[in-house]
Amino acid sequence: MRAKTITALLFAVLIGTVSIYYALKPIKAEGVVAAKSISGVRNNVVYTIIRFHETGVNPKIDDWESLFPNTTRVSEYAESQLKTRYTDLRYVINIRRKPKTMGYYASKDDFNKVDPGDTVKFKILRKRDPTVKIIGVMALGE
Repeated sequence: MRAKTITALLFAVLIGTVSIYYALKPIKAEGVVAAKSISGVRNNVVYTIIRFHETGVNPKIDDWESLFPNTTRVSEYAESQLKTRYTDLRYVINIRRKPKTMGYYASKDDFNKVDPGDTVKFKILRKRDPTVKIIGVMALGE
């Protein structure tokens, strides 16, 4: 009887371990950057500060052109200026994979690697907040 109980427990632990591994394992995929945006908190409210997408930009700040001159990249200067007005800056990349588009948090470095319209290889890291890690930006025709 004791051997059956130990075997059943070991089997349950093995199934649990495999389930946790697959639940936490990053998902690798390819898609197209549909948009990217920066959000921040002011007065306990989360605001979308600026959104870059394939057909243009939706700025929510007046001086956005001086912070992002002909670029979607976040410079140290732009980040420091945004931090004077907002706390908890978050970078979001929306990636289109048939049949849907999903938004993921990203590091500033990964945010700066891509532009709307880029085809990317990426990993979805299963953290508290779904986070994307850009593996590579694919050249046209790849």
